[in-house]
Amino acid sequence: MINLKELYNNNVNIMQYLRDFAHIKENSSPIILASYDMQSGSYVRNFEKDGTNTYWYKTKKIVIKNSEYRKIRLDFLAEKFKKFIPLNDNAIILEAGTGESTTLILLTQALSQNFQYMGFDISLSRVQVGRSFCGKNNFYPKLFCADMLNIPLADNSVDVVFTSHAIEPNTNKELEILTELTRVSSQYLILIEPSYELGNEETKQNIEKHCYIKNLKQAVHTLNLEILFHDLMPASTFSNMSEIFILKKTLPHVKNTPEYACPQCRQKLLLHNGNYFCSECGMVYPILNNIPDLNINHGILFSQYLND
Repeated sequence: MINLKELYNNNVNIMQYLRDFAHIKENSSPIILASYDMQSGSYVRNFEKDGTNTYWYKTKKIVIKNSEYRKIRLDFLAEKFKKFIPLNDNAIILEAGTGESTTLILLTQALSQNFQYMGFDISLSRVQVGRSFCGKNNFYPKLFCADMLNIPLADNSVDVVFTSHAIEPNTNKELEILTELTRVSSQYLILIEPSYELGNEETKQNIEKHCYIKNLKQAVHTLNLEILFHDLMPASTFSNMSEIFILKKTLPHVKNTPEYACPQCRQKLLLHNGNYFCSECGMVYPILNNIPDLNINHGILFSQYLND
């Protein structure tokens, strides 16, 4: 039996280990979950420690504090957001792949506090760490567990979908994931992801090594999304340079409310006895430590659940 905790404590790259173990060359959802769940807590620790690191900034390497690096990126994002995305105060922003919500907190500081914020991640552990971190900062977004390939929300139910290196590890799944993100967005998408097209040679090698995504721009064109802005971020990790897409849906739509929906059939979920139930599929999705676990792979077939 594979002991993931022991591997992680010995600084083994979990995704690479599991790819090699399965003799595959892509990161599946279970592999991504295993890797990121083992990392739970590390992002908050790094955020709070605020050490220094080497970054790429305007064509050169610089050594700066992590907080300064984050400020450069968030100031840039806030500027582009306000320029290209006009929203009212009640707008809903969803971070897909929110991790420990460290970026989501920064986003609220850069933008209006009046927006409604939501976030989900494939790892329950990371959602729990993120919820605690948000609470310490008097920030209470609506957080839940889900897979980006099967988002448990209704069509056109959030104003903006945002990602920050969340699509990154999903090898060859750019189109599938972007289709889902576009489905739940009623207007806009902001994607900050590693760039094989625009990145330096170190970034290309890093993407190849870790089986990261390569074809995000192709997926954008396939879905006929309007590109309002596309460029490299002004600061990035030197070997994993980020590009930003600000996108707009082009087809007319009717906005829906962001209620939880079955990740399989999109039927509205019913809250019953402390869990969510889909009357169409007969699936029960648990609430664990007050976190809705709406991952499609975590549902329990229990068609008689309401007959208690």
